[in-house]
Amino acid sequence: MLTDKDIKKIYKGERGIGCNYTLFTRFQLYEAPERSRCIEIGFGQGELARYLIEKGNYYVGIDCGEASIRGAIEDGFFEKGIFLYMDASNDNLPFLDDIFEHGFCLETLEHLANPIHAILELKRVLVHGARLSISVPKYELAGYESGTHAHVYPGLLTKENFTRFMIQLYFKPVKYIDIGGTHLFLFENIKNAESYAFKERGGNEEKQPNIFRVVAGNYSEHELYGHLGVPNLINLYDAVERKEIPAGELEKQTGFKCKSCGADRGFIYFRFENPPRELYMCKDCRRIYKK
Repeated sequence: MLTDKDIKKIYKGERGIGCNYTLFTRFQLYEAPERSRCIEIGFGQGELARYLIEKGNYYVGIDCGEASIRGAIEDGFFEKGIFLYMDASNDNLPFLDDIFEHGFCLETLEHLANPIHAILELKRVLVHGARLSISVPKYELAGYESGTHAHVYPGLLTKENFTRFMIQLYFKPVKYIDIGGTHLFLFENIKNAESYAFKERGGNEEKQPNIFRVVAGNYSEHELYGHLGVPNLINLYDAVERKEIPAGELEKQTGFKCKSCGADRGFIYFRFENPPRELYMCKDCRRIYKK
């Protein structure tokens, strides 16, 4: 395992591959912000930094490459923004909570020894509803040689796993673009999921979904984690029969409601042969009941 000193030595003379601007503008994740507060982890050659500064944004760039800092000075836009020499894997961002409206971390996470620290620090300084643009290379193309992707976590760098990772940190998936060898994501920062749900549902507390559902959006827990579930020592994917039961149908027939969420928004029926067993799974909270 490389030390922090090793990491800084590796990237001391590196200034990134210069694709941040292209990734964001060419593939148009969303319309570029203007006169907003922006923070970027891993600004590299600074093309996106210059672009955002020219748009009138308050810009902060973070990088652990000394060459990146020197480059910003030599290129003449250092004084127009704030550029900090920091290791995003270990250092805490020197800002109060809820400051920035836009975050960027393009082609950077795969280099970090502790990516979750970097994301949590971004989350802390981003306001509720802020947009976070992230790109990572596809794991089969990332490489492992020292100095290229020294700390790559190959299991993390897939669309499905990285989406789950971000959802667990309460970032809502908004957009995804497959760019050959790169995954490009847009997430929305969810600071207070209950308030968000309350607002989205017209202020009716009874209609608030659970926090996970707000963050996951169109992803259901079954889609995200169903393949990992082995309730009662039975894998749901071993069922010989599976069918959807529409909302209200089970309650109408039997008077049964889910004991966890107190609702009947629909169930999934599973039948197994070995051993013989029938189960119902609540589509809302995923609790499983024996028939």
